Amino acid sequence: MILVDEGIASGAVLFSALQWLRAEGAGHRIVALPVSPQEKLSRINELSEENVVLHAVPSFHSVECYYRRYDPISDEVARAILKSLNERKLAA
Repeated sequence: MILVDEGIASGAVLFSALQWLRAEGAGHRIVALPVSPQEKLSRINELSEENVVLHAVPSFHSVECYYRRYDPISDEVARAILKSLNERKLAA
């Protein structure tokens, strides 16, 4: 199981998801993050078997600070993007 997030600040949602997956018997849990507070790495390590964190930042302010653009998208747009990617995959 691979959990991907655009970055974490408090980590509450990611940690809850990892705990739930563990309780449900999910096997190998991998976390992929572009950015995370350095202080959260030990908790990520406790709750996952592997992790890829591109930038572990010692002085973290907010996820948005690490993106050129951090515009929200609607659920409909996200669904359309995922559908398009899935259709391309099936066509290949």
